[in-house]
Amino acid sequence: ADGRTNAALLGTTNLLAIAANGAQTNLLAESAAFRGNLLERMGQTNDAIVAYRRNLAEGTPAEWKLKALYKIIDLSLAQNNPDSTAQAAQALKTLLVQFPDAASADLALLTLGKLRLRQGEAVPPPLTMEVSPRS
Repeated sequence: ADGRTNAALLGTTNLLAIAANGAQTNLLAESAAFRGNLLERMGQTNDAIVAYRRNLAEGTPAEWKLKALYKIIDLSLAQNNPDSTAQAAQALKTLLVQFPDAASADLALLTLGKLRLRQGEAVPPPLTMEVSPRS
């Protein structure tokens, strides 16, 4: 199985080149995601994150960008170290800026707040309404 995985990984390199030469954005995005998935299965988390990051490039369809952000966040949080936590926080911020209306935006905001607390960053106070005293 390991030989087939390595052959598949090599095949993704060829797919990426073909898709890039043909300017086929969906094929390019799908190939990058497939490569990331293979690397993830092989236990090469950092390389998988790099592969998924290809789908954050300008011109990548929004659906693939969102999927890439989810994978980067999941993989980064699973590593549970300061560098990966910072990487997850950055991906969460990107998700919130680029996809504020995504179904997962509330969860992303909550997770980002938890990460900031864990990192010791100042968390902005919640918005409150000022109430005037009654006369």
